[in-house]
Amino acid sequence: MLSITLRQIEYAVAVAHAGGVTAAAETLHVSQPALSVALSQLEGQLGQPLFLRRAGSAVTPTAFGRRFVDEAERILASLANLTRDAGAPSPVTLGCFEDLAPMVLAPLVARIGAAL
Repeated sequence: MLSITLRQIEYAVAVAHAGGVTAAAETLHVSQPALSVALSQLEGQLGQPLFLRRAGSAVTPTAFGRRFVDEAERILASLANLTRDAGAPSPVTLGCFEDLAPMVLAPLVARIGAAL
């Protein structure tokens, strides 16, 4: 069973965009060894390399890596859309009997307005 983390997916996309592990690590504000380990674990889970690595040159996505990064970008965009309004305040509906509203609701709304 695959146990790929969102962080590993983000790291793979960052490496593809930055063209290297060191540059991606700087962009993500993580250590280069931590990113390399996460990427190696991801490739181990997938059973295929995502990138061709050559000393002194930029990493190059494999054919599988290109497909993976394309799909990963779509997944990350979908997650961003899903969580975009998660922190937005929800409307509050107050209900009160008409005869109690002047005594209860008006002071309550005034306190809430003052507190916010």
